[in-house]
Amino acid sequence: MITNTNEIKAPDIEDAKVLILAGDKKFGKHDIAGHFNRALWPIVDRPVLEHLIEQLTSQGARHFVVCSQNQCQQLKDALNLPDDLDVQFHQDALARGTAGCMKDAADTDREQVMIVLSACTIVPPDIRQVLSSHTEAKVDMTVVFNKPVNASGSLPEVTPVYACNSSILKYVPENGFFDLKEGLLPELIGKGHSINALTISGWTEGFVTWSEYLAEVSVLLEDNDMLVPFLPAELKPDENGVYISSEATVDPTARVYGPAVICKGARVSADAVILGPAVLGENVMVASGTLIENSILWAGANVAGDCEIQGCVIEQDVVVPSGRIIRDESVTRGACGKIAVGFSGAVSRLRTSPQVAAAIMGSILMTVFVWSYWQVIADLWHIWMGSDEYSSGMLVPIIAAYILWSRRQKLSCCKIGPCLYAAFIFVAAQLMRAFGLYYMYSSAERLSMVVSFISIILLIGGVSLFAKIWPVLLFMCLMLPLPVSVHSAVMLPLQNMATSSAVFCLEVFGLTVTRQGNLIHLNDVTVAVSEACNGLRMVMAFFVITALLVLLVKRTWWEKLIVLVSALPVALICNSVRLTVTSIVFMFIDGRRWEGLFHDFGGYAMMPLAITILVAELWLLDKLFRVDGQVLQIVYAKKN
Repeated sequence: MITNTNEIKAPDIEDAKVLILAGDKKFGKHDIAGHFNRALWPIVDRPVLEHLIEQLTSQGARHFVVCSQNQCQQLKDALNLPDDLDVQFHQDALARGTAGCMKDAADTDREQVMIVLSACTIVPPDIRQVLSSHTEAKVDMTVVFNKPVNASGSLPEVTPVYACNSSILKYVPENGFFDLKEGLLPELIGKGHSINALTISGWTEGFVTWSEYLAEVSVLLEDNDMLVPFLPAELKPDENGVYISSEATVDPTARVYGPAVICKGARVSADAVILGPAVLGENVMVASGTLIENSILWAGANVAGDCEIQGCVIEQDVVVPSGRIIRDESVTRGACGKIAVGFSGAVSRLRTSPQVAAAIMGSILMTVFVWSYWQVIADLWHIWMGSDEYSSGMLVPIIAAYILWSRRQKLSCCKIGPCLYAAFIFVAAQLMRAFGLYYMYSSAERLSMVVSFISIILLIGGVSLFAKIWPVLLFMCLMLPLPVSVHSAVMLPLQNMATSSAVFCLEVFGLTVTRQGNLIHLNDVTVAVSEACNGLRMVMAFFVITALLVLLVKRTWWEKLIVLVSALPVALICNSVRLTVTSIVFMFIDGRRWEGLFHDFGGYAMMPLAITILVAELWLLDKLFRVDGQVLQIVYAKKN
């Protein structure tokens, strides 16, 4: 049952307990949350959690519990709070959920009202109004929104503030994860308890992502009355709505347009442009010719000259080299987002970036590699152009390059560093090449080329990069033709299998078929299953297609393995279909005139069929092994 109330009473809130949910540093949805707990993200010059406790204290609250997972000591050390405040920090080794944290924080010896809100709430609601509504409604829980409740009475998808009586926490288990929205609220409604929905405007919900953080701080900067409590007393605005600390240095030729805050120790050099809303934290350095627009730079950030920073949050102590163009990113130490670099920035990166150094060294080694294996590459090209069986090999390097390009963002995050063990792999590859040259085994030379390429990648990029791309490197082996001995060993069995399967399919259709070796006699027509029709070309082509599909789809490793192994039977099935259809068609047309066309076109026509079979296979695996998310329930048990 949900009720609404508008009549307000002003009760004493000193006895209420305020529970602030701080989560942990990995709770956010971006890398910046992996470095700092969101409760410590600064609003001007102090953490948002410190500002929140200060605002709640000004409303009369005196008892606080900050609930976090493995981050309490870090939070305690970062906050500068009055000694007379009752602020406790509660830490759980495992996630407890909102309701679980409420039960852990409540006093067991007395009944009390609890206020629950996110540590990332920049401007809290009027707690006295919340308590007044909660008391007058005579309910066990009040849910506070800053948006109206939907006409249907359902709750909007927001991060609300809660007020509740501690007596309802008897429904919360002592251990394990128990959420408020999905656990306690349904339990209360099922037990017949009343829930009060209250709408109060003028406060902000807790941010989750860096973009929400940037948006809420921008709104705060636009409202001067709301902003003033967050500023140090020394900061006064000028005629452009810019707050500049007396201990900050702004060059006379720099242009700053508000709303903007420049904290103490910050330095803005000549010809720099700051377009608000923007915040420059303590000791931030902005070099000459740089544009900062709608961005927040945390303490100690250093932006070199000729940069453009737009719609960004830059973590503390980050150094942005010159010439960078960064838009709509959160920039962390070691960040690897999409960054465009000007000429001067490129020169700077040559001296500082291990990725660029590795790229230069890799380019040199690859040039030597191509020169050394040029004859082998030329031989491969002739094989691809002259052999139907291995013509698909020419697509493999192109496909591999496309896959690596599509993963460039993830690969750019890899730690680049040489792996000296790769030198042993390179030596082994050269020994393999020497063996092939001495005994005239071309297949050994070609294999040594792939192994040498892998060793260079490992030597320059290191283990981290190699671990990300080893499937693509293994895929490149498909560009190599089979050794002559293997090729000769499989040709005849494949030819016999193709003939047998075609005869079987024709007999299934009720046709009278006589087989003589690899000749199929069908009525008055004789169809010869030549070596070119044995299916090896289709097997090699389908392995390339299947491997590409496996590298692109997001499935479990065993599903990918099943699809990859199925490439061989799928190729043989498609080849049998091609031979069967060709034999039937030759009953009605002159096969000698159309033989070449049907041989080539029939192979191409089987590609859509093979892809359809593979897609159907993935669909079947999804239907057979999919776990319904509504049935699966994960329970986290709290350690004793």
